[in-house]
Amino acid sequence: TTGSLNPFVNSLGHMRSPWNNNPSKQLGRYNHTYGSSSAKIPTCEAMSNCYSSSSLELMFNCLNGDTHGPVHIVVGGCWGQDEEMFSSSDLSFLNDLVLLLYFKLLWRQGYARCPSYSTCISTGLCDCYIPDEYISTYGSKKILQLSGLYDKLSKHLTKQTDAYYTQVLKALEKPYSVGEMFSSGASYDPMFWPVHGQIERIIGLKRIKKSLGYTSLDETWGFRSTETNFLTGRCDWSQVTSPEDLTLPTCDFSD
Repeated sequence: TTGSLNPFVNSLGHMRSPWNNNPSKQLGRYNHTYGSSSAKIPTCEAMSNCYSSSSLELMFNCLNGDTHGPVHIVVGGCWGQDEEMFSSSDLSFLNDLVLLLYFKLLWRQGYARCPSYSTCISTGLCDCYIPDEYISTYGSKKILQLSGLYDKLSKHLTKQTDAYYTQVLKALEKPYSVGEMFSSGASYDPMFWPVHGQIERIIGLKRIKKSLGYTSLDETWGFRSTETNFLTGRCDWSQVTSPEDLTLPTCDFSD
């Protein structure tokens, strides 16, 4: 199976994230994340600050958000978006890395679908999309609310009309082309390995120095994050037979 239900292959049959329909067979990298270049390669100071964390929980959060995460964003990048669409003042706030994060919230909950390989090849329609059937059944505003996006977007929404909510959804229905480092296919990029090795070295050094009495570290396992753009529960796709099967997965956000 390809498309939404195969975690290794996209609609074009290429080995990368199922929603990443970059048409090239080559490794993808880009120096912007859609319309933004705000992410920066972490400095030595950032590394030092993470090393100075008093607990494993705080160190994990620092290393994820301040050191390792930005490298994934900067090296991977995202491109190919509809510049005319995002030039609109009503949608320009989405022309940033949030476009990918918000798309994935829709995709993981089943509202955005990515065609199977057979559909892509036979019809030429390979981009991810939000089925019109969902919009007619639930309404665009309701999909934004059910997916958790309405609260995240509310301060940016310039209109309160069904047509505008649909416009926002259509802007979020596909992530265009994404570099491997900014996707679940990050390990295909050689840069992945030294980045993660360096993070392990920092944690290992801290633990060794603690064992020698040079520093202290609360090693209680934990991860504290203020990031709200990720799915916080689980979605069961076992009853969805194909990307074209519009049965929604069963999601549990009670955790």
